[in-house]
Amino acid sequence: MGQYINFKISESGFDYTIKYTKNTIEKYFIPFIEELAEEFIGKGSIIYTLGIAGPPGCGKSAISSIFQQLLKERGISSFILPLDGFHLRNEELQKRKITLQSSTYSLYEIKGAKETYDVNRLVEAMKKLKAREYFFWPVYLRTVHEPVDEGIYISKQNAVYIIEGNYLFLTVPPWSTLSEFFNKRVFIVPRRRFLKQKIIRRKCRGGYTKKEALEHYRRSDLRNIREVLARSAGYDHEIRQRGKYSYILKNSTG
Repeated sequence: MGQYINFKISESGFDYTIKYTKNTIEKYFIPFIEELAEEFIGKGSIIYTLGIAGPPGCGKSAISSIFQQLLKERGISSFILPLDGFHLRNEELQKRKITLQSSTYSLYEIKGAKETYDVNRLVEAMKKLKAREYFFWPVYLRTVHEPVDEGIYISKQNAVYIIEGNYLFLTVPPWSTLSEFFNKRVFIVPRRRFLKQKIIRRKCRGGYTKKEALEHYRRSDLRNIREVLARSAGYDHEIRQRGKYSYILKNSTG
């Protein structure tokens, strides 16, 4: 085996391959998942919720997928439940306005900011998950840039449910009410110099022109990155990026 390990990832309707250093996987990710698996098995028949948060472009979806694959290798079922399915619909975003730094925008123009999510609906979904109710977790398709209500069917199965999204650990209400729903919380701290290129590339893959993607990054994504890094707290573990494909994972006082 070489220096890197490749993983096949599916995200919002797109398939791609991502790589991490062998040290990242074997020294940090595998021991974390083994500890989590032991805790899950020790608790018996439960709905176990793992929250993974971090700024846009930090690799939440990829790391969630890797964790899911590592859990599967240990015989543990898991589901990835992304925050992005709780986006308000484009029609609603276009109606609502917000003033930022003396300029007024529609929420559609800053799509991805915390104001563009239906967080109360998310809280209700978390309550249903913990209460073992049957329901659909909505998903977001970047191919059409809209949420789909009938996304992931939740059927009360004993499993690890990986909820991933930018704002899960924000300390401002109503986001701050989410913390109580997680058994374990992981926050990703990226090297910021990698974020811009990754975010723009992802938007272009979803249909934006490079100019549109850059404008949205300057108007919205940069603000979101700063907010998530400055106002997230209460997490148990921190995944900190060291290089483009290299991370460490450690306990945190978040």
